[in-house]
Amino acid sequence: MNEKELLSRWGMTFAGEGDRTLITGSPNRTERRFLFRDGKGVFHIAEGYALRKQSSQIRQNLLLEFLAEHGLPGIHPFLRTISGEHGEVSDALFWQIRPYIPAEAVPRETLGNRPEYALLWGDFLLQMKDILQHSSTPPPMPNPPFFMADFLPRLRNLVRNEMPSIMEELDKFEELLVPFFKWERKADGMFAHGDFHPGNLLMGEGGIRGVIDWEFAGVKFPGYDMALLMGCLAMDDPENLVSPTVLTLRDHLFEKGYLPEDAWDLLPQMVAAARLGWLGEWLTLKEESLVRQELALLSLLLEV
Repeated sequence: MNEKELLSRWGMTFAGEGDRTLITGSPNRTERRFLFRDGKGVFHIAEGYALRKQSSQIRQNLLLEFLAEHGLPGIHPFLRTISGEHGEVSDALFWQIRPYIPAEAVPRETLGNRPEYALLWGDFLLQMKDILQHSSTPPPMPNPPFFMADFLPRLRNLVRNEMPSIMEELDKFEELLVPFFKWERKADGMFAHGDFHPGNLLMGEGGIRGVIDWEFAGVKFPGYDMALLMGCLAMDDPENLVSPTVLTLRDHLFEKGYLPEDAWDLLPQMVAAARLGWLGEWLTLKEESLVRQELALLSLLLEV
């Protein structure tokens, strides 16, 4: 099926392809994608997913529709087809179309000095928490509850297969994180975006224009999104851990009671635990320099 036939399932016409470098979101989650202009001159992004992801993509879109209906800013669900479906199977891929959201180009090295962004990001997390806690109907959940401790066997296998020389360091980090893992099991889970980092937060016009890539959304430990965001800023520059952005985010969420009281003392461990997923990502991609950088950040967070 060519582009014209595919887009006809959404009642759209194909008026030309756009610059693919403008597409936001991780390219690793799709098999194919392209930016196009429809007959009205409006740009959209078409994404083709492996068929094994079809069910999870539909569940993800049900969640996005739920959040959009409840007024969470920056939520842009995938468009339904003219027959009301969440996507279309074509050429052995599950295709979905989402709006193209232009965003302000913000150099990553400057994000430590954007406290105004921290307030916007914090307000987003607070509003999302409020919606999920007070909704009269349960929200669709793309994934089952997730515990970082359950990821450890997979991470150990990755280390064993890809970089066994760092196993001793991983053992040391695991031991230091035992108090966190015990707390995680007892804590009431909190809904999380699951990949809440600057690349997925499209900013512009003084606000959040879009929050994308919800593939990992679901219930995780309280503060997962906050911890992941702080850790990503720290990977850009470890000094960001005490930057105006991170301190503003922490203080704003503390003031608003975002986390249970017993969680705040574990914040460095939360950030470190969230980084374990990224360590697994770098090992999978065989990015040795990023693995080393991640280990240095973990050492800093856990004061090794």
